[in-house]
Amino acid sequence: EPEHEEPVDVTDVEVEDKNDSTTSEMDDEVLAMQLAQGLEFEETEEKSEIAKMAHDIFQLLDADDDALIDGQTARPVLLRSGLSINVLGKVWMLVDTQHRGKLDFLQLCILLGLMSQCQQGLAPDLEDLDVDTLQAPIIDDLSA
Repeated sequence: EPEHEEPVDVTDVEVEDKNDSTTSEMDDEVLAMQLAQGLEFEETEEKSEIAKMAHDIFQLLDADDDALIDGQTARPVLLRSGLSINVLGKVWMLVDTQHRGKLDFLQLCILLGLMSQCQQGLAPDLEDLDVDTLQAPIIDDLSA
């Protein structure tokens, strides 16, 4: 029994895997990488709702212009989605396949897509994710 529960950090949440299968983790990692590689946004192309939201979040949070946002910085904004810290941690871990605690723009798009699935009552699923057509998640007051 744990003596003391520490507050959960988005970047440190462990995903409980019922199958405890390394194959499943590898499949998720490959899927996330393929999704990120497939998400090339051209300037002439109409950006999806998710891409627009990801752009807004980057404008807000990427103060050092390193094209990455870390979990600690993203946490307060992502919590405005109304999703629990455990759900946010699970989707973060699905996307942050290198476990570096940071996401680039394309990974953020995937994260937002998974969050949208969760807000719709669905399980986060990389296989069924289409960030070009999926509605952006609802995140209160993105300007603050």
